[in-house]
Amino acid sequence: MFTGDVYKLLEGTADAAFVVTLEGEICFWSRAAERLFGFRAADVLNQPCYSVLRGEDVLGRVVCTGGCSIQHCAAHGHAIPAFDLEVTTRSGQRIWVNISTLIFEDSRLHRRLIAHLAHDISERKQVELAFARMVALSEEVIL
Repeated sequence: MFTGDVYKLLEGTADAAFVVTLEGEICFWSRAAERLFGFRAADVLNQPCYSVLRGEDVLGRVVCTGGCSIQHCAAHGHAIPAFDLEVTTRSGQRIWVNISTLIFEDSRLHRRLIAHLAHDISERKQVELAFARMVALSEEVIL
């Protein structure tokens, strides 16, 4: 499949879509990604995805780094399950997104690329975290 065909396909989804190289450099950023994250494509293309999104897990640990586990799995042809990530938008707001990942080979350039589809799950994550706090408090009361 040619990269341009994939980009056209990704531009057609309502989810934010972006593509990175195995080194983590952003090479495609959809209009939906512009809306969700607030960054224009011109501002993020050729930038490392980890420096743009600054993703953290539910424990507040930085998980978006150079040479992350996603890049490693993609390089070795491993499937990547969907995951939740707290990211920073252009305005500095932190939002939760769920990310699905597709790995594809650009047959013309003979390189493997990583396509991410993201959608906002901030409301769901707030409910999950509130429920977890309630459970923790109820366990303290029982003790």
